[in-house]
Amino acid sequence: MIGDIMETLFAQLPLFLLILIFVVSLIGLTKSADLLVENAVEIAEAIGIPELIIGATIVSLGTTLPEVATSITSIINGSAELALGNAVGSIVTNMTLVLGVGALAGLLPVAQSVAKNFSIFFGFSLLLILASFNQIPTKFPMAAGNIPNIIGWIFLIALPVYLMISFRKSKSTTKISTETARPHQSLTKPILLIFLAALLVAFFASTLVGSVKTGARLLGVPETIIGATIVALGTSLPELTTIFSAAKKGYGALAVGNVLGANILNLLLVLGLSIAINPGGMPVPAVYFNQIFPIMLLTLITLAIFIYNSKIKVISRKEGIWLLFIYLVYLILNTH
Repeated sequence: MIGDIMETLFAQLPLFLLILIFVVSLIGLTKSADLLVENAVEIAEAIGIPELIIGATIVSLGTTLPEVATSITSIINGSAELALGNAVGSIVTNMTLVLGVGALAGLLPVAQSVAKNFSIFFGFSLLLILASFNQIPTKFPMAAGNIPNIIGWIFLIALPVYLMISFRKSKSTTKISTETARPHQSLTKPILLIFLAALLVAFFASTLVGSVKTGARLLGVPETIIGATIVALGTSLPELTTIFSAAKKGYGALAVGNVLGANILNLLLVLGLSIAINPGGMPVPAVYFNQIFPIMLLTLITLAIFIYNSKIKVISRKEGIWLLFIYLVYLILNTH
C-alpha cells in the first residue's frame, strides 16, 4: 500500500526530481546501512562476541544490506526484474569495474583462500545461469526464462554453511580473545540507533525503488536494465572506494577477499532471498540470455584464468584494464 502511494506521488514528478530522489536515496541507503552495522558491532563487542565472529557475520552481511533492502523492496512492489537486475548487476560490476579499478590503484595479490572461495562463487554462478533456462536453447535471441523458487532456498541453505566455513578458516589463523565483554557499557543508545537505521534503510530503499520504477517508465527503459547498470553501480560504490583506498595502501589481498565475499553474499543472500520469496520463481527477461549472462560468463572465465593461471598470483594492472574493458562492453550492450 505504501509502495502504491509512493508510486502515485512519484508519477507526478519531473525527471530531474526523480534523479535527485534516486541519488539522495542511494546515499541515504548506504549511510543508514553503515549506521546499522556500526551499532550492531558495538552491541556485539559489549556482550563479549569475539571480533572474528563479528567480522564473519555482522560486517560481512552488512556490506550487502543496500542490495538486500533494494531487492526485497522491489519484490514487495512487484518489480522482480529490478531485484534480479540489481543483484546480478552488482556481481558483474564488482568483478569488472571494482576489481579493475583496484588493479590500477595497486597490485591485487590473490591468496589461496580467495582462490578457493572463487571456486565456490563460480559453481553457484553457473547454477544460477543454468537454472534460468526453461528449455535447452536452440536459437538466439533466447526467450525469457524463469528461476524456480527451490534454487533460492538452495542458496539460502548454502549461506550459513559458507559463513561457518569462512569463520573456521579465519579461526585457524587468528587468536581469539576471550575477554572481550564490556558489561558496564549502556546498550540503550546503540539499540535505539539500530531500530532507527533499520527504518531509514527501509525508507530509502522504498524511495530508491519508487524513483527507479517511475524513471524507467518515463524513459522507456526496462527496469531490469536500470537495475543492472545504474542501481548496481550505486550499490557497488562502497566496494569501489574501499578497494581503491586499500590497494593504494598495500592491502590489495584483503580488498580482493572482501570483494569476492560481497559477491558470494550477493549470490547466496540477495538473489537467494529474491528468488525464494517471489511467487512462481524469478522471471528472467530475454536480455539476460542475450547480453547479461554472456558477459557474466566471460568475466567468470577471465577471472578464473587470472586467478588460477597466474604464476605470481596477482591481478595485475594489465588484467585490470581488461576487466574495465569488459565492464565498458557490458555498459554499451545494456544502454544502446
